[in-house]
This record gives sequence, structure tokens and C-alpha cells, in this order.
Amino acid sequence: MEPFHQLSVPMASVPDLDAALATIGFSTEHTDERMLVHRIAGFHTLVCRRRDESAAYSLGTPDSVPDTYVMVYLNVPDATQAEIRTHLESLGATWSYTRF
Repeated sequence: MEPFHQLSVPMASVPDLDAALATIGFSTEHTDERMLVHRIAGFHTLVCRRRDESAAYSLGTPDSVPDTYVMVYLNVPDATQAEIRTHLESLGATWSYTRF
């Protein structure tokens, strides 16, 4: 099983990622603090919070797909992460594998 998964979020479908997450009640914080084990050059950490729930992602726009946000996250069973992924998929995001 892969330790990380990726979600590609087309900017044409989701021009404002923070606003898209706010529609399901999540506040967002963008930080340079490293929360995932692996750090991709040019990416930063996105933390999504709602009440006592939180999820962390490595977020960036790779040179190979400049019109797409790529969210990298731990491959663990997590209801919060699943809700965020499902919501973004309903807006046009897809599971992806982007080489960095």
C-alpha cells in the first residue's frame, strides 16, 4: 500500500481552494511548517480544521501541471480526510499520480 495519495484539483473547477473547503465548514491555514514526513520542493502545508477535526496536506502546483493544485496526504483511514476528498471530487478533483 502506498504511504501517500495525491488529489489533483483543477484550478478551472476550484479557483479558490480555501473557499471550497469553507463551504463544508473547514477553516484553512497555509504554513511552511512541515507536518508530513516527506516534503516536496515548492510545496507548503495546508491544515484544514473544523471543531475538533483536522487534516494536513502538502499542497502545491507542480511545473508539469501548472493549472492544478496537487494535494498530497497520508494514506490512512480518516473520516475528515475522506470528507474533504469526497467534496473536492464532487467539484472535479481526481486521484492522481504526479512525479516530482
